[in-house]
Amino acid sequence: MADTFGQNFMIDQSDQRDRINAFNKEKLVEAKKRFRKDMMRARDGLTSKDVDTFGDQILEKLKSSPAYVRAGEILLYASYRNEVPTERIFAYSVSVGKRVYYPKVENNDLVFTRVRDLRELEIGFKGIPEPPSAGSPAEIRNTRAVIICPGLGFGMDGSRIGYGRGYYDRFLSANPDIYKIGVCFEIQFSDTVPHGEEDLPMDEVITEKHSYRMVKPMKDLR
Repeated sequence: MADTFGQNFMIDQSDQRDRINAFNKEKLVEAKKRFRKDMMRARDGLTSKDVDTFGDQILEKLKSSPAYVRAGEILLYASYRNEVPTERIFAYSVSVGKRVYYPKVENNDLVFTRVRDLRELEIGFKGIPEPPSAGSPAEIRNTRAVIICPGLGFGMDGSRIGYGRGYYDRFLSANPDIYKIGVCFEIQFSDTVPHGEEDLPMDEVITEKHSYRMVKPMKDLR
């Protein structure tokens, strides 16, 4: 009888934990949805002049990042809508001898391919420019590579929230030692953003106003 009671008690506890985890996950999903909507509205409110000016200021701060300066490989992204523009980052990186790679979505994952000229890019997934399928995949040497990540929001703790498809999180999970720099406008930066265990933190975040280097690990926001 005691054994039966003990087993039932353990099952009840396990079931309760599952319910709590499911509830927390549901709350996190809703928090992310609200946050994404708010950030997209704020970012889309920037003028094209703001975006260009802030983009130039972000590039100047990026030039001073020790990780960027020593990097031989830069994993970049093609800017879309009102994201931080990357065309000048590409031009400067190539001018100082860095190898630059852009992502392409293949089989639901990001594959980075070297790009030597922006005219190589084609309109791809969701209308975002990407390299053609044939190319030189990134040879990531983690001690010398930097990935510059887009996002809808970043936190002082290194937290990042993207568009919800998980492409960058999967790529970063497979390449955990690569140095991660998030770029965003100051209006997209806060103490933290809604995130869970699968959302990997940045090592550095650069806005038009500041460069933030992370000194402590990110905690889950439940």
